[in-house]
Amino acid sequence: MGQMGHVTSALLRTIMSPDINTEWVEAYLRAALEVDGQKMPGRIVAAREAVAGRLKDLEGNSDHHAERHEMQSALAALTSLEGETRNWPTAAIALSMTALLAKLRH
Repeated sequence: MGQMGHVTSALLRTIMSPDINTEWVEAYLRAALEVDGQKMPGRIVAAREAVAGRLKDLEGNSDHHAERHEMQSALAALTSLEGETRNWPTAAIALSMTALLAKLRH
C-alpha cells in the first residue's frame, strides 16, 4: 500500500465508501496533515476522540470491518505522529533560530 505521510492509500479508499462515517476521518486527516507543532497535540486528541466516538457507535454491530481496521491503523499512526512531533521545534523557536543564523552570517 502507498503512504503519504500518515495517510495511507487504504484509508483514502475507505473514505470513498458511502458507508463510512467521515467525522473521524476528517479529524484524523486534520491531525495527519497538520504542520504547526503547537496545534498538533490538540489535533491528535480530537482525532482520537472522534475514533473513540465512532467505535462506540459501532458497538454491537458486526459490520464495518474495513472501517474498524482503518480506525485501528489511524490510532497507530496517531501514536507514531505524536512521537515524531515531540521533536518538532515550535514556530517561535524556529523563527528565533532563523534570526540568530542571519545575525551570525553578517
